[in-house]
Amino acid sequence: MTMAARSAWSLRGWLARLVCCVAIAAASVAECHAESGTSRGYGPPSTGSTPRTVVTRAYIMNGLLSEIFTRAVYKVAAKLRARDAIVEVGSWTLASDYTADVCAHRDDRIIVIGYSLGAVEAAKVATEAQACGARDLTMVGIDPPPLRASVPPGSRAVNFVGVLGGTIAGAKNIPVTGYDHIAIVDDPVMQERIISTALALAR
Repeated sequence: MTMAARSAWSLRGWLARLVCCVAIAAASVAECHAESGTSRGYGPPSTGSTPRTVVTRAYIMNGLLSEIFTRAVYKVAAKLRARDAIVEVGSWTLASDYTADVCAHRDDRIIVIGYSLGAVEAAKVATEAQACGARDLTMVGIDPPPLRASVPPGSRAVNFVGVLGGTIAGAKNIPVTGYDHIAIVDDPVMQERIISTALALAR
């Protein structure tokens, strides 16, 4: 391995460790956002009338430093929009806003996706959304930090466990090897796997 290659791998390893450490420190901040957030009103509430067309809504949350290092979740969002989903995508700090919007559209088909710290927040959104009556809900996590995230037993939830090693209790945790923390969401093959998993789990 050349010196340049060794330096690149060293940088990626340092980045993964940094993301994990900072994410743990930021966990309390996430709780504050969850308590103080308000809905941004991403669309009119579902009426619940029948017969009705099933609407798929996806909420995608990026990680703590991911807005700087990768914009891959926005590519995932674009691919879901191409499949006729209504998609909101942004920072993990929007979790409380997304929860409120999911609850306003609890009769729709809901997909919640989170990457890195966003996966921890996605688990919280899924949990709170089920509590407010959302039944057709799917969650996908991507390489979260080890912060004891969880979803209710029986949830339609999958978590791709990457180099950070975080699992989500109540979800199906699938180890994914061969990717660093950035590549696991940057890789087009993984992006398609994330999307196909979310759509396959949806009713």
